[in-house]
Amino acid sequence: MTESYLCFAPQHNTKGRRDADEFKRQAKYFLQHHQQDPSMLHVINNKMTKAKMRQEVLDIIAENEGIIGVFFFCHGYRTGIQFGFDVKTVDALAVAIREATVCRDVAVCFYSCDVARDADRNRQDDLADVMGGDGGFCDEMRDALCRAGAIYCHVDGHTTTGHTTRNPFVRRFRGDGSTTGGVGGFYIVPRTNKKLWPKWRKALRTTFRFDYPVLTVQEIHAYLNRH
Repeated sequence: MTESYLCFAPQHNTKGRRDADEFKRQAKYFLQHHQQDPSMLHVINNKMTKAKMRQEVLDIIAENEGIIGVFFFCHGYRTGIQFGFDVKTVDALAVAIREATVCRDVAVCFYSCDVARDADRNRQDDLADVMGGDGGFCDEMRDALCRAGAIYCHVDGHTTTGHTTRNPFVRRFRGDGSTTGGVGGFYIVPRTNKKLWPKWRKALRTTFRFDYPVLTVQEIHAYLNRH
């Protein structure tokens, strides 16, 4: 069984923008960087209803096995992502991923805006360098994965708007062996870390932006300290 990464991106641009083009471009770069087959990128018709998009994503995941990471290149918001999944439907996504994966420490990354925020409308508290994001989409995704049996999973996502892969405001939510989940997540590199923050931002302009979702925090910090 070949271990593989599964990627999703939207098909159609928002009117007046080339956002889907960029999501697809970055997803292709990601797979090339990890020497994965281009067929592991699945482009979702984002003009379908939310229910149909959700079902297509679930069907695609079910058709695969040996997945060790799932990566979404798409728009997001504090309670969901572009493909119709939100905090109310996240369990179905988590179960599908767990059934397709070969490991309990699957990596899930949302290269998406705002998904790592907490459940309230206040943006400022999400910039604090403390545990946060409780009740938001990434937090609920981690909890759902833990309930599904992927108890050592980790879920990455952005707390702000920004570029799909170069946004440095990345919060990580870890399973840590729990069967129920946890309370919030933490910044991989806090902006108050005067030594690592500039290096982190610089690294995200390189192909390292495709590496960090499958690395431990220790490995990420070691890399940054070397560069």
